[in-house]
Amino acid sequence: MTRWAIALYESRRRVKGSLILAAAFSILSLVYMSMFPSMKGIEEDFLEAFPPAMLELLNMESFGTVEGFLAVEMYGIFWVVLLGIYFAYIGADSLAGDIQKGKMDLTLSCPVSRMQVVGEKVASLLVPLVVLNTIIPLVIYGSVLLIGESIDPEALIMVHLLSVPYLLSCLGIGVLASSLSDRSKTAGMAAVGAVFFFWLIEGLARVAGSIDWASRLMPAHYYNPNDILVHASYDGFGAALLMVLSLLLFLASMVIFQRRDI
Repeated sequence: MTRWAIALYESRRRVKGSLILAAAFSILSLVYMSMFPSMKGIEEDFLEAFPPAMLELLNMESFGTVEGFLAVEMYGIFWVVLLGIYFAYIGADSLAGDIQKGKMDLTLSCPVSRMQVVGEKVASLLVPLVVLNTIIPLVIYGSVLLIGESIDPEALIMVHLLSVPYLLSCLGIGVLASSLSDRSKTAGMAAVGAVFFFWLIEGLARVAGSIDWASRLMPAHYYNPNDILVHASYDGFGAALLMVLSLLLFLASMVIFQRRDI
C-alpha cells in the first residue's frame, strides 16, 4: 500500500457528505439572515425574555447588529456546539468504526504502520473542515449583502480561520476516543458527551465568575465568535494553544492505537 493511499481513499468518500453538510449550513445561514431584518426592531424585547445568565452564557451582545446576530445564532450555537459535536463524532468513528466492521484487520494486513493509519485517517477528516470553511463564509457574506446589510470581510474570514484550531481539538477528542474503543457508538457517545460537557462547563464557569479559572481549561474558551465579529479581537495565542492541544490529542491517539490489541 502506497503512502497516503488511505488518506486519498477516505478523502474521496467524504467529499459528497461534506458538500451536503455545506449545503445544509448554507440553507440554515440564508434562513437566519432572512430573519435578521425583523429582529432589529425588537432587540430589547427579545433580550428581556432571557435571564441574564443565559445572555452571558451565549455571549448575546449587540444582538441588533448583523455581527452580533451571527455571533450568537450562527457561530455561537451551530458552529461551536453542533459542528464541534459533528467533528468529535466523525473522529470517534474513524478507527472504532473500521474495527467494529472488521475493516481494520484488512487494512493492517497491508504494509502500513498503525501510526500511519491514524495519521492518514485524520488527514481525510480535514476534508469537511476545508469545504465548510471555504463555502460558508461566501454564502454568509452574500446573504448579508442580499438583505442590505454589511459586514467586515476580514472579521468574517477570521471567525472561520480561528474556528479551525477549535474544531481540530474537537476532532482530536473524537479520534482519541476512537483509539480507545472497539465500538463506534461507544466512542461516539464519549466524544460527543465530552465536547458538549466542555462547552457547558466553560460557559457556566464564565458566568459564575468565581470559578473563571475552570473556563480557561476548556477548548471553547479560546474561540469566541462574539469577540471576533463584534470587537474584531483575534486571539492568536488561544488559537496556538488549541493547535498544540489538537496535536497532543492526535499523537496520544497514535501511541494508544499502536500499543493496543485489536
